[in-house]
Amino acid sequence: MKKIHQLSFRMQIFLSSLILVIFPTVLLSTINAISKTSTITSEYNTSTAATLTQMNQSLDTLLENALKIADTPLLNDDARKAMITNYEKDYLSYAQDFNVFRNLMRQTNQLNSSMLTVYFQNRYGYSFEYNVKTAQQRHTIESNMEKWKKIAETSKNRTYFAPLQTDSSTGHSILPMVKILLDRYDYQETGLCYAEIDFTPIMEILSSSCETQNTLLIYNADNKLTCTINLASFSEADISSSVLSKLEDFSNTLTSQDAIDQSTLKTSLGQFVINGCINNTTQWHIVQIISNEKIAHTFHDTIISYLGIFLFCALLGLILAIFLSRILTRPVSNLCHEIDILDPSDGTQIDLKSCGSNQELRKLIDSFNGMSQRLFLSLKQNYEIQIAEQQMRVQMLQFQINHHFLHNTLNVIKSLAEIHDVPEIETIATCMSELVRYNLEKFPVATLQEELQQVQRYMTIQNIRFPGKFCYDINVP
Repeated sequence: MKKIHQLSFRMQIFLSSLILVIFPTVLLSTINAISKTSTITSEYNTSTAATLTQMNQSLDTLLENALKIADTPLLNDDARKAMITNYEKDYLSYAQDFNVFRNLMRQTNQLNSSMLTVYFQNRYGYSFEYNVKTAQQRHTIESNMEKWKKIAETSKNRTYFAPLQTDSSTGHSILPMVKILLDRYDYQETGLCYAEIDFTPIMEILSSSCETQNTLLIYNADNKLTCTINLASFSEADISSSVLSKLEDFSNTLTSQDAIDQSTLKTSLGQFVINGCINNTTQWHIVQIISNEKIAHTFHDTIISYLGIFLFCALLGLILAIFLSRILTRPVSNLCHEIDILDPSDGTQIDLKSCGSNQELRKLIDSFNGMSQRLFLSLKQNYEIQIAEQQMRVQMLQFQINHHFLHNTLNVIKSLAEIHDVPEIETIATCMSELVRYNLEKFPVATLQEELQQVQRYMTIQNIRFPGKFCYDINVP
């Protein structure tokens, strides 16, 4: 504080405005901006989590029709009968039931155009197919059914959605599904259902639900990356093996269905928020990567704006400090100039109007004028005292000169009386000389003996002046 008080008015005003006004205002504004940014980030993450939930539910809805295809033997008695019949000795009935299945699938496909291929196999190995065009395709389907049947047996709802495949002729994404069918009466296995679903419309719907800065990764039940949506929002530097490994680890940690788990991911371009959930229908792990770029830019722009406000306030405070210091220091400078040219010896005083009309400054000028007046009177009194002392010193010197002259003259008279043998004159001169000498040397302190001698000399002179007029006697113990 002492060092601050030693600074100029200008610097004190500037520092005071910074400490008391600018710093607290900017600090509180920054804290408020950080708090609002945190709130916005939390709300944004909640919104994206809700979006993920909606996409998960949409995926359930879109795949529900495929599951209904697999439930055809449960809903149609003819289809159920075909799934539990052994056609070893009745190939005509097999051909008729085959046409029944095909008609049912054709009617169903009119309501669900995303169903590309359907293949049923009953418990005795007889198949009922729809839209299987080649023997090679049939062989591939049967091979996949044999391979994926064991996985479906351990999956929820005894259904397995295989990894996405690409149709070489159309370029569409195809989702294969295998489901083990159970009889509705005895719950015994009646066979398998294989279906190929056109997943491209589903991907388009999911892609439209994603925002520009969001990326959707879908992992199958084996935690293998099956599908990516809006992956273009990531750069090649971000999609590295380490990043994909982290995303795969996060997907593997998802355990609760229909629950949103959240984490963070740091890449070369910044930090991302990861939301994930497990789809109830497919058992897929859906991972949504959300870029915080917008929020980061908003926070950065807010901080930059507050920094600009701080610099503007600091500049304004500096200008205000210069302006106020000039207002304060100009009258003080004028007062100092008036004091410098003031001559206290003639009793003149400073004019109040020459130094401004500030009340504090007027009090200072009044105090100074009072002090100047007292100093003038004191100098005048000291001068008069010095003059009086000098006059007294001169008078004392003159007095000393007169007494010495008188003493010397008495000595001369004594000598002349002695020469001319006049004892009375000699006695008077001697006594008078001793009296003068005593008054010059013994003043103000003398002994009683000396005082008595002076009395004796005085009485001798009086006795000579008035002979026979009186008599006296001095008797001192």
